[in-house]
Amino acid sequence: MSSRNENFRRVLGRVVQQDFVGRAAELDRIMAQAERDNAGRGLLVLMEPSAGVSELLRQAYDQIFNRRLDVIPIYFAITRNETTAVSAAIEFLNAFVQQYIAYRRDEPVVSEAPLTLQELIELAPAADLEWIQQLVESYTRLRFSNDDKALVRFCLGAPQRIPAVRGRAFVMLDGSQLAEYLNGAVVLGTEILRVFTRGGFSFVLAGLRRQILEAAHDAECNFERLDILRLEQLDPTEAGKLVEHVARRQQVSTSEAARDLIVQQFAGSPFFINIFLQAAREKRAALLSYLDCERLYVDELFGGHIHRHFADLLEEVSPRLDTRHLLIRLLWEAAAGEEQISTFEVWRKRLHMAATELEDVLHRLHVQEFVSWDETTVEAGAGPQAWKDYLKIRYRLDVMGEPRALVVADMLADSLKRAPHTMARHYKQVANAGLRDLISRFNCQQVPAVLFN
Repeated sequence: MSSRNENFRRVLGRVVQQDFVGRAAELDRIMAQAERDNAGRGLLVLMEPSAGVSELLRQAYDQIFNRRLDVIPIYFAITRNETTAVSAAIEFLNAFVQQYIAYRRDEPVVSEAPLTLQELIELAPAADLEWIQQLVESYTRLRFSNDDKALVRFCLGAPQRIPAVRGRAFVMLDGSQLAEYLNGAVVLGTEILRVFTRGGFSFVLAGLRRQILEAAHDAECNFERLDILRLEQLDPTEAGKLVEHVARRQQVSTSEAARDLIVQQFAGSPFFINIFLQAAREKRAALLSYLDCERLYVDELFGGHIHRHFADLLEEVSPRLDTRHLLIRLLWEAAAGEEQISTFEVWRKRLHMAATELEDVLHRLHVQEFVSWDETTVEAGAGPQAWKDYLKIRYRLDVMGEPRALVVADMLADSLKRAPHTMARHYKQVANAGLRDLISRFNCQQVPAVLFN
């Protein structure tokens, strides 16, 4: 079980241990993966889009770092800054060496310091100097060999080179849903799974649930050596606690009604809750009423964090602006209409795309769960409410060319109308759940019918 004490040091975690709420069971499961009984096994964290996994892995890293056992935590996140599989693999190697030395020296500050490999060698403990030097020398030779696949596999396999007497590596890789979109001949997601499952060290691989399972099948993994943890949105109680903690940390004033609305509007998504309250802090906005929340929400859809999140996803799906506008039209018409299922051929004609190009677009939309695609039919209209609102805005502005002021005013009015209905539906569900529990307690006793009016 996780420990909470005053001597706990924050290493990679973005929030203090006491403020990390809502993922206690998942954190304990990841910690259990690092135990000796699971040596050499992998854990696939299958994440629902926007469920948030980064801080969960960072909190696990910090706990293992503070325990000072024979388990050496390694955390690496694939980001959009990486352009090729080779560059991402090299960054992984650097992070591995740096975090290993930080753990062996018991100096958290080394984990994220801007250090070169040569500087890290100088910081290496005497007992580790020889094998780390050999690792870096082998990497240097491969770096200029023009064999990208060999270089990627070497870098990813670095944790298995730790001498047994020094401890066991426990690798946590975050953001693997981005791995397949890197340029180059090497498919990084597949290589990660192939190297990790054959490396002899325990690992956690977190990614979007549709993408990570597909990558595991492509890599022909032995699923008997893999465990699975499904990561979904928070339930209303845990999400409410998260809103309280984040609002307090961001120094944003909230009311109980506003907190309930935020939870329901974002369906318990840690990702959206965090960026929404971050936006409130940046704009020094109090969230005390439905109007406060919806004003900020509309601002975010038109140009804030939520806008940038969906804009980045759409640009990755369809880099060309003209095609992106056609795609927005098609997605919004499906979301707004009753005909949400159509054929691949219909999409190809509507988007004026070659079959191979459309397959790539649909695959990316499928991974993000904006559509469901089985290679024959496409079912659109899915995704969170914020995605649908964003689509509607882009459709009216980019496709229909409507005045921005009009679209802003309409979206604010629609959001304000929807808010009380959203909360009424939620409170009714809560009340119904309580009634079912109450009825079950009567145990077939006779009671006046008026009690159920």
